[in-house]
Amino acid sequence: MKKNQLMEKMIHGLFLVLGLITVGCVLLITVYVVGSELRDGTAREWLMQCDDDIVAAVVGKLLPHGAVFWLMAALADVVIFGVARIPYLCPWWTLILNSLLLVVSTMAVGVVVVSLFPRLWMAMSVGSMLGSLGATLCGVTFPLRSMFGVVGSVAEGFPIMHFAGLAALQVYGGVGVAYAWHHYAVMIVIVGCGVLLMPLLGRRV
Repeated sequence: MKKNQLMEKMIHGLFLVLGLITVGCVLLITVYVVGSELRDGTAREWLMQCDDDIVAAVVGKLLPHGAVFWLMAALADVVIFGVARIPYLCPWWTLILNSLLLVVSTMAVGVVVVSLFPRLWMAMSVGSMLGSLGATLCGVTFPLRSMFGVVGSVAEGFPIMHFAGLAALQVYGGVGVAYAWHHYAVMIVIVGCGVLLMPLLGRRV
């Protein structure tokens, strides 16, 4: 019984660590990295270096940061499930895939924020608010089924909620990727929203 409780606490620790990475690093740094170009007046030069292709400019700007964040998330998986030998019921590659999707979809949220709020101070404030809400609504500390209906629907828009759902299904239940398609689909849609709003960001340059 004690062993099971310890396993549960350590797995919840993984959720919280990755949630902190998402809230404290990925979202806010994405907003700052892109928004600082607008604030400093260097956005036009930045865009010209990519032949006025805003998608290439944003992807090129965020790719190094995304790689670092993904490695951090993958390292957390290795430490908890490899070094600490916490048992899990899914293939190891799904842990890595879920971490990658968490990072990419959270960065997409950051792009959406800075596209809608081009002033850096406003974008950082909104990003902080969304990060805090995401950590609250991810379903780790309070089950989504017990939340008020509208709140549960709003939680669908936060990547960390779908990451927590994937981890719960796959780590605990050994559910395959095909049976967790809803979470994957929503995270991909969030990435698509970020791409669709990039032209709006380009017009603000």
